[in-house]
Amino acid sequence: MESSVYKIKSMYKIEEFLKPQIIYIPMGRTSSIKIGDYIYKGDVVFIDDKDDYIIHSSISGTVVNVKDNLNYLGEKQSFFVVENDFKEKTRNGKGSICKKVKYNKNSFFDLLNTGGIMGIEESGLCQNFLRVDTYKYLLVNAFEISPIEFNNGCIINNYTESILECMDLIIDVLGLKKGYIIINENDYVNIKKINQYIGSYPNIELILLTNFYNWKCDYNILNYFIDFTKDEENCIDNIIFNSVNVIFLIYEILKNQKPITEKIITICGNGIRKNKNLKVKIGTSLNEIGLKTIDYLKNQNKLFILGSLINGKSVCTDDVIIDKKLKDINVIKNEFLKTTECIKCGLCHNVCPMKLYPIMIMNNLNNVNRLKKIKAVECIECGLCSYICPSKIELNEYVKIAKEKVKKENV
Repeated sequence: MESSVYKIKSMYKIEEFLKPQIIYIPMGRTSSIKIGDYIYKGDVVFIDDKDDYIIHSSISGTVVNVKDNLNYLGEKQSFFVVENDFKEKTRNGKGSICKKVKYNKNSFFDLLNTGGIMGIEESGLCQNFLRVDTYKYLLVNAFEISPIEFNNGCIINNYTESILECMDLIIDVLGLKKGYIIINENDYVNIKKINQYIGSYPNIELILLTNFYNWKCDYNILNYFIDFTKDEENCIDNIIFNSVNVIFLIYEILKNQKPITEKIITICGNGIRKNKNLKVKIGTSLNEIGLKTIDYLKNQNKLFILGSLINGKSVCTDDVIIDKKLKDINVIKNEFLKTTECIKCGLCHNVCPMKLYPIMIMNNLNNVNRLKKIKAVECIECGLCSYICPSKIELNEYVKIAKEKVKKENV
């Protein structure tokens, strides 16, 4: 028993890597910085108007170069290289984004927007906080399915009271009916931890789900929750749905009155000797983190999977920049079997939550009209088709490409 408790404490331990030599800032069409500029910690250095996504500098230092690296999606992108002066200078001396206020809806949303929370969740079903009056429930996903992916569990375990306090504030400010935390029924340690404090928050409840992979799909969790509430008027538009990771980032903004410049990531897998949770600066290179803190297995070809082990993007290099949207990195031995031809077994269709035909989508990549008819855009990118395929075809990647083609055609 003592050994199990020690393993769990070790699994949820958070280490810090907050003094990188270099950080990387993505270049955009409206970049506000250039080579030679001195930037302060907390400066807005990147804005994506499409989804209100803002990046603040996590250090103070000088922009010295431009370099190509991989972003959180595993895509090649140009970045400004900022050399850390390790002085943590801020423009106003404190790095605050506003004075402390008694929150109302407008001041609350303004603070979150200024702090850089918008645009973090990628899924269209993971609604961010928008200025609408239809919300009734706050649903926070703390579900962990894989025994080697434990970022949500780590945050819940270390910051239980902070998560509950933040949820309670959101419920109060937005006038919601109730808040719920979704968690795996087998996550006994964190269920016990939450139950120690949740009694002080009458508007927050736990929902325990069975250990089933499809709960990882936001679509399935939301539909389960709608049935769970027995509220005939409840629908997706009534729910604010985000992960524990995002709720903790919101707590950090509210508590410190500062923008997001740090986050907790989990690096795990059979390609390293010890799994780790690390608090890191936004914009740090995985390569620098790996060289200084990660004990990789020697003489092994490695794959780095950005995101979930099932539906994340696999890359062969650690030249990846840590972003607010990236929380799990799986480092695995590159032992994949070679892809073979489709054997027409139909498993990809049988396992698909949306009842699509992934192999048919792959075979019609160059026929956008056909892709529309077979509803390629309805894919929720859960990764089950790739996981189940006996021929080891990366069907999920092909369907993502198909979705992009249909979306471009519709623009």
